[in-house]
Order: sequence, then C-alpha cells, then structure tokens
Amino acid sequence: MRLLPAFVASVHGLLVTQHTGHRRLPQRFGARMITSTSLAVADVENTVGPGRPPYALSGLPRPKLRGAVMGYLHKSKSWYLLACAYLTAAFLMLPRPVQALDIFLRLGLVGASSASVAISDGYHNPDRRSDGQVEGREELFWLRLDYISISAMLSTNLLLWAANLGWVGLLPFSAAATTASTAAVVAASLVLVPRRTGHVFVKLTMAFQFVCLLGYLVICAITSPTPACSSVYFCYLPGFILYATKWPKHKTFGYHEIFHSSVLLGHMASMGFDLWFLR
Repeated sequence: MRLLPAFVASVHGLLVTQHTGHRRLPQRFGARMITSTSLAVADVENTVGPGRPPYALSGLPRPKLRGAVMGYLHKSKSWYLLACAYLTAAFLMLPRPVQALDIFLRLGLVGASSASVAISDGYHNPDRRSDGQVEGREELFWLRLDYISISAMLSTNLLLWAANLGWVGLLPFSAAATTASTAAVVAASLVLVPRRTGHVFVKLTMAFQFVCLLGYLVICAITSPTPACSSVYFCYLPGFILYATKWPKHKTFGYHEIFHSSVLLGHMASMGFDLWFLR
C-alpha cells in the first residue's frame, strides 16, 4: 500500500497543471468556480468542524463526520488491511494453477477501492495536513482524482464479476464499454473539469456505467446459478440514487454521507461475495 502515496505524488503535477498551467490561481478562482463545481461538493447543510475552512472551489461548509470517517479509514490503515486480507484469502482459494487474469482483476478491485478511500480523505481533509488553509488548485487535484476513482471502481467491479459469471451474453462488450468509459472520465477530468461541461460529461458517463452496464451485469447474475452475487449492485444502489437526487439534506448524515456508506458497503460486499463465489 506504500505505492499509493507515491502514485498520487507522481500525477499531482499533471492533474493540477492541466488547468492551471503551473501558475498560481488568482484569489477569485474559488468564487468563479462555485457554479461549475456545486454538483460535486458537500451538502451545504452539513455540520462542519470547528474553525475548518470551507471548500475552496465552492465556498460551501466542510463536513465533519464524512471527513472524520474517511480520515480514520486512511490513517488507521484499517481499510488497506481489510483489502490485503481479502487478497490473501482470494489467492488461497483460487483454482490451481492460478491464472494471471484472476489475480489482476482482484488487484484492480482492491486498488480502486483503496484509492477511493485515500482520495476521499485527501479531498475532504486537506486542511488537516497543512496550516489549515486550502487552495483551489489543491482541491481541484483531489476532485479530479475523485471522479477517476469512482469510475475505476465501477469498471473493476464489472470486470471481476463478468469473469466470475463466465463472460456470458454481452458481458465482453460491457467490459470493453466500461473500460472505454473510465478512459473517457480520465480524459474529461484532466481536460474539462472544473468547467460545468466537464462535470456533466463525467457524471453522465458514470451513470451509463452504473445503470446500463452494471445493470446488465445484474440481469446476468440474477439468471445465473449464483444469483446472490447480484446483491453487490444493490449495496451500491441507494448511495448512487440519493447522491443523484441530492436527498436527504441532513446536518450530520445527509445524502453524501449515505453515498460514502453505501460505497464502502458495496466494496465489502463485492469482496465478500467473491470469496463466497470461490469457496
């Protein structure tokens, strides 16, 4: 897991300079980007920690609970230990001889989920790692990574379960489509975000991944000899629906907190059902 900080550092310059061109962003940057980034930031009614600065791009209050949970999972390394335990168990349970693709797909799932945890901590808690000030360029860096990690999470889940289900039906085409979608999200995050067109394109692409591509995977799973694995999708489903509808708006535990909880539950369900599938 020590590779993750190195990876983040290596791409930091690329992600930031795609928009800033190495120049320090003017102070009016945050105010100018309020409209274009409001789709991707925290609920305005969330409780904030004492003395914490607002989000630099939107000016909205910084959440307390969300940042605390993601910060704990990252700093305590508890999520990464869980991921390592899953990988170890999966390796021991895989049929012999172990195929490289089987290992690669599970590494992808663990990598995407672990990156999501680390990036969420980076996006919600940058003031905890500095003098309490947050610059727009730093927040933009984490926002771009956040989009990429969510799309990668959707793709790695589809690829793993398409393989588990034996690539039946149109699953090979779904796998190609979700891979292309993640590539498109990467490009749009680097080039178009934080413009409104960038946010809209990224979110529509991820909606296509979740509703159409993963939806087809669920149909295949329900009609397979192991329909229980379709439960993975329904663990993710509430969070994505509520995040899209921006409801409920609650001071402490609103739609964004439910989204994070649902995503973490979906990660654990995917790992757990994969081990059940391999039993």
